[in-house]
This record gives sequence, structure tokens and C-alpha cells, in this order.
Amino acid sequence: MAQNQTQLDVVEYKKLFEYTQLITGLYLLPFISVFGIIGSFFNILVYKNSKKYSTNVYLIALSVSDILKLINDLMYFLVNLISKLDKSLGNYFFNKLYQYSHYIFVMTAINTAWLTCSIALDRYFILMYNRGHQKYRKYFFSILMSIFIAFVSCVIAIPSPLFLKSIDEVDPRTNKTYTKVGESTLNGSKFKIVYNYFNAMFRAFIPLVIIIYLDLKTIRIVYEKKMKNKSNNKNLHKKEKSKSKITIMLIVIVLTFTICMFPDAIMTMMQLGYANETYLVRTIREVTDLLLAINSATTFPICYYFSIQYRAKLKELLGVKKSVEKRINNHKKTLVTVENASLMATKINDESPNLMCKKFTCRRAQI
Repeated sequence: MAQNQTQLDVVEYKKLFEYTQLITGLYLLPFISVFGIIGSFFNILVYKNSKKYSTNVYLIALSVSDILKLINDLMYFLVNLISKLDKSLGNYFFNKLYQYSHYIFVMTAINTAWLTCSIALDRYFILMYNRGHQKYRKYFFSILMSIFIAFVSCVIAIPSPLFLKSIDEVDPRTNKTYTKVGESTLNGSKFKIVYNYFNAMFRAFIPLVIIIYLDLKTIRIVYEKKMKNKSNNKNLHKKEKSKSKITIMLIVIVLTFTICMFPDAIMTMMQLGYANETYLVRTIREVTDLLLAINSATTFPICYYFSIQYRAKLKELLGVKKSVEKRINNHKKTLVTVENASLMATKINDESPNLMCKKFTCRRAQI
């Protein structure tokens, strides 16, 4: 009786997994990935051609990490699409590419987490100590820091695919050989246990604790400065308003990362994977992976909405701002012509009495 109940549960969870995979992997993921990749390219284009701020360097590095993660998600979509057309071929590609895809997933997750920490820390120090972030020494330090984070992320993610390997097995019902993801010889070792705990702490728990703490401190500083400026001067300076909007933009980016990363952090802390797990765990993983894709795709709309400088720079690079400038110049030309015409009219009006006087004197002279 218990065995029949477990079989029914497996069938139900399998249907739930297939339905969730259909919605997330085939319907939502390709649109989110394509939108996020295009937006990340815009981010790189804008911040590369902007002023040399340390925050801009971290945002460029974050956009590169987002592009790698979203391209990896697009590969997962293509494998799912092939599976719907030809199940055996789709399973073959999935099992052959899963190790490489898993490495990219872990590497980009670590890289994104610590780059987001760097953004939160950079903005906190700027607000706390009121130091200009346009200094060249801080700009080059941010470049070195981004490279260091990327290097460490690549190194730490190396053992993640070593616990899995592709296995060829024979299906007794059809007597055909198929490929699946299996466990390697390192799977039952102490190294895997230690690495999984370290990976969970370094990739999820520690970055989230730091980000939440810095975000709360930053929000408090922004609120205190806003209340102080309101009490001192009701009309805030435009520069102060733009700075506060950039800070709010970075806070929203960090909060979005925290919300989208939190479910995956719980799964990572529980050491639950994907390929070798039950259908219920794989269903939850589909949702958590979709949240990570949403996090990578939302940086562009957040920057575009909150930053006036970002919008202006993007329009300038895309050639939209030139047409606006032409309209402004044409409008200025019309204003100049109207002003010149009015000046000419005033000159004529001013000179007309003198002309009348000259004509009157000439007539008297003739008389």
C-alpha cells in the first residue's frame, strides 16, 4: 500500500515538474533571457562611455556576469525545445552539457553575489564618508576588484561538476542505450561534504548577510539625509536629487538580488541539486532558477527608470538625442528670427519720429 502511494506521488510530482518546466523553461525563460542579454549589452555600452566612477565598473562587471548566466539559460531552453521535438536527442544533449552548464551556473552565481556586495559596499562608503567616487585610485581599485572576484569565482566553481559524470545505461524495456547524469567517484567523499558547505556559505549565506546589513544601513543614511535636507532647505539642489536617485537605484538592484537569490540560497544550504534529485526538488529548482534569471534581466530596466543620466546617455549613443537636439536648435533659430524681427520693428518705430522731424524741417527750409 505504501509503495503504491509513493508511486502515485512520483507520478503526480512528475506531471507537476513537466508542467512547471514547460512554463518556465519554454515559455518564460527565452523572453527573459533575450531581454536581459540585450539590456546587459546596453548597460555595458552606457557605463563604458560614462564617467570613470567605481560604481560603473562594478555595474559593467555585473552585466558581463548576467550575460553569461542568461546565455547559459538560453542553452537550457534550446535543450528543452529539442526534448519536446525528440526526447532521446534532448536527453542526450542535456546529459552531455549538464556538467559544463552547472559550472557556469555556480561560477556566475558566486560572481554575481560578490559583485552585488561590492556595489552595496561602494555606495555605503560613499554615503557614510562622503567621498567622491570619481577618484582614479578608486576607479582602478574597482577594476582590480572585479577581476579578482571573477578569478576567485572561476576557481571556486571548478569542483562543482567533478561530482557528476555522464553514464551510458541500457534500458531493459527497449534494450536501447541512453545517457544520463550520474555520480562520480568523488560523490561519497568527505571532500564533497566540505565543499558543499563551503560553496553554500560563500555563494549564498555570507553575501546575503552582508548585502542585507549594508542595504539597511544605506537606507537609514539616505532617509536621514533626506530629512535633514528637507529641514534645512525645501528646494533641494538638482545634483543632490540625482545622487539620491542613483543611490535608490542601487538599493533596488541589491533588494532585487536579495529577493531572487533567497530561495536559491535555501536550496543551496540544504545541498539540493537538480539532475539527481526527485521531481519535487527539480520542480522547485525550476522556479528558483527562473528567479535568478529575472534578477539578471532586471538590472537594465531599473537603471533606465531611476537614472536620468543613464537615459540621456543611452539616447545619445543610440542617436535619439541628436534628433532632439536638432529640434531644439531649430526652435532656437525660430526664436532668434522672431527676436530679430521684433528688434527691426522697434528700430523702425524709433526712427520714424526722427524721419518726420527731418521732413518737416526740410519743408520749412524750402518755404
